[in-house]
Amino acid sequence: ILRRVKPEIVHLHSTKAGALGRILSLRYKGPRWFFSPHGLSFLQGAEGRLKNAVFLFIEKILARIPVTFVACSPSEAEQIRNNLTRRVVVVHNAVDLAIIPQAPGNAAVVRIGTVGRVTTARHPELFAEVARRCARDGVEFVWIGGGEAPGEAVLQAAGVHLTGWVDRDRALAELGRLDIYLQTSRWEGLPVAVIEAMGAGLPVIATRVVGNRDLVQDGDTGWLVPEDAAAFVARLGLLVNDPALRQATGARAQAFVRAHFAFDRMMEALYQAYGLQN
Repeated sequence: ILRRVKPEIVHLHSTKAGALGRILSLRYKGPRWFFSPHGLSFLQGAEGRLKNAVFLFIEKILARIPVTFVACSPSEAEQIRNNLTRRVVVVHNAVDLAIIPQAPGNAAVVRIGTVGRVTTARHPELFAEVARRCARDGVEFVWIGGGEAPGEAVLQAAGVHLTGWVDRDRALAELGRLDIYLQTSRWEGLPVAVIEAMGAGLPVIATRVVGNRDLVQDGDTGWLVPEDAAAFVARLGLLVNDPALRQATGARAQAFVRAHFAFDRMMEALYQAYGLQN
């Protein structure tokens, strides 16, 4: 493909492509090479300590190859600088906010949910435990997406409504039917789903990990909590019982992403990183 296309720029995305592409860059010298991890492989939380050590060792070796990292959040860039290389620029993830539906809220029920693939990184077990502890009339938990069978089983056993795989239009429509958004991730880069939730005017409760903490301003546009069900339940208790708090927090969240995470801002920063004129 490289021989046929003869690109001036190659941008590698995520861990596997990033590893293979960086090795290939040693042989194919023509383009300028960039790599976006979208969630560093060595930040998988306490349960992945051995994996983290192995991935960090591999990344330290690969980081010697002169490829520029493109971090999708300031906290991801900080981890890259501290652990791997100073060759890093920040280009925030962003979305086309014009297509994000406004979440008007529900009168008869409080619907709490998340959007994304059911996978280890998103910690469905934690989401399920929160749902179990908060189970009561008038409260629903929804996972918009599908994925790994064990995670799906845990969610369904906790009474979480699992939509399964849906297209983008349906996912956004389901997002607009939520009242509160949860992000139980073990690790992140800069989660697009959280940008979309904030763009819809939803208050967000998220784990205090890289990426989440670049979006959620604790106590203002939402809350950052440890990877602990009790912490999520405590914050949810405030929001479930206070529609005015949900509305005010969601409005601040929406204003924040409109100011900082619009699509045109991302493209301008990306062209600048590439050394191109927009």
